[in-house]
Amino acid sequence: MVKQKTRKAAAKRFSFSKAGKVMRRRTMHGHFNVGRSKKTLMARRRDQELDSTDRKRIARLMPFDVPAQQ
Repeated sequence: MVKQKTRKAAAKRFSFSKAGKVMRRRTMHGHFNVGRSKKTLMARRRDQELDSTDRKRIARLMPFDVPAQQ
């Protein structure tokens, strides 16, 4: 049987919450933020939930990070 491996590119971009949701970082927060309002920048700090249809696909890329189903 082939050894299971975590796709490092996916592990750097996605994480799983304790409830099993796939979380991702928001865009437009890296640089060139001087002209943006504080409201926009504060809203971009929080992670966003990925759509539930993508959960299975991301879970396949990260077999060891998926929380147990309840």
